[in-house]
Parts: sequence; C-alpha cells; structure tokens
Amino acid sequence: MFLYFLKKLDWVLIINIILLTAIGLMSIFSTSFYHEKSYFYKQAGFIVFGLFLMLIFAFIDYRFFRNHSMFLLILYLVSAFLLLVVLFLGRSKGVASWFRFGIFGFEPVELAKFVMVLIFAQYFSLLKPVAKPRLPHTPFTI
Repeated sequence: MFLYFLKKLDWVLIINIILLTAIGLMSIFSTSFYHEKSYFYKQAGFIVFGLFLMLIFAFIDYRFFRNHSMFLLILYLVSAFLLLVVLFLGRSKGVASWFRFGIFGFEPVELAKFVMVLIFAQYFSLLKPVAKPRLPHTPFTI
C-alpha cells in the first residue's frame, strides 16, 4: 500500500520543492555563516516538519471533504472562533494576529484560509457544469 502511494506522488513537484527549500536553507546558512546559526537550524526543523505534514496530507483522500460537509462546517466554526479569540486576546508585539505557545506561534487566519479553500472547492465541485456557448467557425472568430 505504501509503495503504491509513493508511485502515485508527483515526484517532479516534490523534487522542485526540495530544491527550492535547499536553496533557501543555503541562503540562510550563508547569511549566518559568521554569526549564530540558530535561524538555520530552526528553519531546517520547520522544513522537515513541513515535508512530514505534506506527506500526511497527501495520504488524505480529497473526496472525504466533498462528502462530509459537517466536518467542513466544524472547521469553519473553529477557525471563526479562533479569529475572534485572537482579536480580543492575542497580542504579540502590538499585533493582534498570533497565538504564542512558547517559541512557536500560530496564526489562526492561516487555518481560515485553508478552510475557505476547502469550502469553495466543495461548492464548485457540487455545481452542475454549464454548457459552453458555441461560436460559428468563421475566419473572424479565430
């Protein structure tokens, strides 16, 4: 099962993602060569975590979200609640947009963007296709 899944992945996209992140890591390393390298190690950890999340989300069948609208509604309500909470309680450096958990920060608007993409994808997948108008084939329509 896992080998079948690996064969279905878009390896050109994954290799390009790894190359771009490697270029970003090299530029961070080069800017901090004579200084503290904590930014480099921090970013490398986030990249590994992001690649891990990418593989987890690649396992999820997208049709689950199309067929379970209640799950999307709950995600939407959670993201709206988090946005309201951060509006009143989430002050970080004078900006009301982040939750702080130790050294990590969470911005609820990112969850809201993800949920809105899923909601719009579900909405457009349920629409019936509209027939395209046919134009006469004349030299003037080319």
